[in-house]
Amino acid sequence: MKVETGLSFTKMQDQAQYDAAVKTFFKHKEAVAPILARVVREYAGYTNKEIVSFIDADIRAEEDPVDGGLKDIVNRNTEMKSLYEKVVYYDLKFEAKNPKLSNDKILVMLHIDLEFQNQNYPSGLGYPLEMRAMYYAARELSSQLSDINRESRYDKLEKVYSIWVCSDNIPVGSRDTITRYYIQKEDLLGTTKYDPRFDLMEVALIRRGGDNANGDVVLDYLKGVFEHDISKVEEYLGPVDTTVKEDFSMMTGFAQALEAEAEARGEARGEERGRIEGGNHMLYKLVQDGELSIETAARNGGVSVEEFKKNMSLCGYKLP
Repeated sequence: MKVETGLSFTKMQDQAQYDAAVKTFFKHKEAVAPILARVVREYAGYTNKEIVSFIDADIRAEEDPVDGGLKDIVNRNTEMKSLYEKVVYYDLKFEAKNPKLSNDKILVMLHIDLEFQNQNYPSGLGYPLEMRAMYYAARELSSQLSDINRESRYDKLEKVYSIWVCSDNIPVGSRDTITRYYIQKEDLLGTTKYDPRFDLMEVALIRRGGDNANGDVVLDYLKGVFEHDISKVEEYLGPVDTTVKEDFSMMTGFAQALEAEAEARGEARGEERGRIEGGNHMLYKLVQDGELSIETAARNGGVSVEEFKKNMSLCGYKLP
């Protein structure tokens, strides 16, 4: 069953409104828990309900009911400024309890950055997305120490996760994949004791876009979210309260408006657009103008030569 929205749109709303609605839905702790359960190693074996209790949790409040207290993620300052560095804008940034290092006396947090990315082709972005994700994680880690000096408490640093959910414009070979990058100890000479506190940064990329032939749970959950199927979403979240359902309905309404406007212009949206465009008109133009070979352009676009030719023709460019 699809959620019905009472919203009536006479013209397409700005893409930014849809993006904002997506972030609003995922500010609910219940909504983000299935993603954390899949990619946060510290949460392996925990239920979604337990993970909800970890988000912005205070260890001194463990006697309270798991479903008590705030229901929404407290979105930390999403703009990070530095005098000599680029300003970084995070989608959702919050903290959650690290159960592996916390105990009755010590509360250790995970710092989590959750990003929603549309463009996934390196040729369209101008860089590999993994490198941006690592930069975001490094900036969040460095922000925990406001001043670097001899008194800096490096031992107080807490682990950072940068998690990216990619839904559109994904190269064929990367669709339906989940990739993790993390710090790993290697003894080159002799053996030293492993200290889990040194595992301070981790990046995870969830790329959708296929038919989820492996039946992965988080890909199935995200399919329900981005295809606006509340019944599928509730398979993972359980019955959701009115506020969550209203935010889901709002996201659905904006998505339907975007799709209707795209259809009116004779365009495809989302995953289908990614299949048709191949992610980058610039490559098509370079090939059309004779400045780039089809083989090189297809390789940069992450598709076969035949698929590149097909996509190029569908987008109205002339093959050389």
